[in-house]
Amino acid sequence: QPYDAHTVVLRDEQGSIAQIAPHMGGWCLSFSVETDSLGQMDVLRYVPEEVAQFPAKIRGGLPVLFPIASW
Repeated sequence: QPYDAHTVVLRDEQGSIAQIAPHMGGWCLSFSVETDSLGQMDVLRYVPEEVAQFPAKIRGGLPVLFPIASW
């Protein structure tokens, strides 16, 4: 799927791709890996319509950045 202009796309030399949304606190919205037999495989993906509901609702993703917690 196309990448949102407000996200950061990270790629490595093995073909893995992660799409990060800094404006959402660092959520990893999608992650895929390159395989020899099956090509690019989604490990984590998202539905843009659900992400558009942020911050009221969020039903996917993976937090990459965490807020500083008070001790």
